[in-house]
Amino acid sequence: MDIEKKARKDLYVGIDVGSSALHYVVLNSAREIVYSSEPIMHFANPIGAIKEAWHEIIQKFPEDRIVN
Repeated sequence: MDIEKKARKDLYVGIDVGSSALHYVVLNSAREIVYSSEPIMHFANPIGAIKEAWHEIIQKFPEDRIVN
């Protein structure tokens, strides 16, 4: 299904920082996965990986739609 069709007004970002990689998803208000990416290897720099993930997310979705 197209990202725009699944995306509703409110979007939620889930981030999991593991021992070597960061995983993240964007969910809509119906708890459907709107976007999921390949994990980002953080090489002991999880903050840098979070910044990279966030940059990718706001390139795909309007930041004002992300509520949590």
